Amino acid sequence: MTSYMPQALTDQWATPQALFDEWHAKYKFDLDPAAKKAFESELDTVLLLPVRTDTRWFHTYCKRYPITFIRGRVKFGNSKNSAPFPSMIVEMVGR
Repeated sequence: MTSYMPQALTDQWATPQALFDEWHAKYKFDLDPAAKKAFESELDTVLLLPVRTDTRWFHTYCKRYPITFIRGRVKFGNSKNSAPFPSMIVEMVGR
């Protein structure tokens, strides 16, 4: 367990690289299972995702819901760099 706890009530969203590496080793950050889990959930879910319209998970899980494409690249906290990919918000609500 780590002491880093992201908080929705603050703008402290930057993930330390060591923590990201640890979580990636454990969870593999594969969007197919994450999108599938959100899709199968009965809870309303709003996802911030990379725009990957050429992937199976996008066409299987995301395309049927309202999508807002974010202009520019997202940047969290005081980080110098923005994300290396465009982002979108998928609203899996009212199912």
